Amino acid sequence: MAATIPWPVFSLHAGAIVDRHNKRVIAAAMDLIRGVVTIGIVISIWADWVRLALLYVTALLIGFAEVLLSNAAQALLPLVVTDPDALERANGWQLSVEVVGQSSVGPPVGAFLFVAAASAPFIIDGISFFASHLGHLSRRY
Repeated sequence: MAATIPWPVFSLHAGAIVDRHNKRVIAAAMDLIRGVVTIGIVISIWADWVRLALLYVTALLIGFAEVLLSNAAQALLPLVVTDPDALERANGWQLSVEVVGQSSVGPPVGAFLFVAAASAPFIIDGISFFASHLGHLSRRY
């Protein structure tokens, strides 16, 4: 629940922020924040500091960053896909990948990794966030 609270509370504000600032910088910053927060959970698991309240705060922070990132990604799409006829298809692909990853592929893979090691899904997430951060920085859109 903590990860979904930011959507109804912050979506309109996030859209206004994204409209007024550099979308690429916002996307890169949100991936960096998500990576740092996720690696913080990994460290807390290894040090046996993890508590339920820390997980709630982590989910909330990642949720707020995700709202900003999703708004920025949606706004960046027309800059990446320059052919107006291909924009609708690219938008569909972007949404499809997000939905499939979050609801069909992510949960079972995360559960499998969690069984292997409690910190494993967080390590993979953190690495993916940092890789995405670097990807945003290397783009010229």
